[in-house]
Amino acid sequence: MNDNHLISVAEFKQLARPASVHIDESEVLAYIREAEDINIKPAIGITLFDKLADAVSDSDLNADELILFKGGTYNDDCDKAKECAGLKRAVAYLAYARMIAANGGMVTRTGYYQHDDDYASRMDDKNRANARRDVQNMADYYLGSCIEYYAMITDGCCKRASHRGGNMRIKSIGHYTE
Repeated sequence: MNDNHLISVAEFKQLARPASVHIDESEVLAYIREAEDINIKPAIGITLFDKLADAVSDSDLNADELILFKGGTYNDDCDKAKECAGLKRAVAYLAYARMIAANGGMVTRTGYYQHDDDYASRMDDKNRANARRDVQNMADYYLGSCIEYYAMITDGCCKRASHRGGNMRIKSIGHYTE
């Protein structure tokens, strides 16, 4: 099993939205690992994932792999210009969304604990859910662009590859007004 990740904590801080300089690196690595295990490996396969994670320099990857890994523009088989956000950015946003969902909590010997004091207070559940949904939408978009590019380079098709995030939206029925 490969212990390398697609991004480092420093790259996470650079690619995702702003985060505190005091963030726990082991916590960030845990969320990066979860994003890779749940979202990236099933999408591109273990072999390609390991090749990307083990790449020391850009010369270790071919042009297609480099665009998939770091992002870039390309022309699909229908000769339409498109952009791939890159797996690095997708992982950063997926990990960031997981961090928002965790809300700074940790398991201790006495149960689940969330720090709250005079210097910082918790967001209410509605605002936290909205923030997570916003970041998750960005993560899904970035990952979708990578999956579309990967489908194009492996299958040679120019149609949109389908990717659905793990989110479900429920709308109220019955109070329709124009």
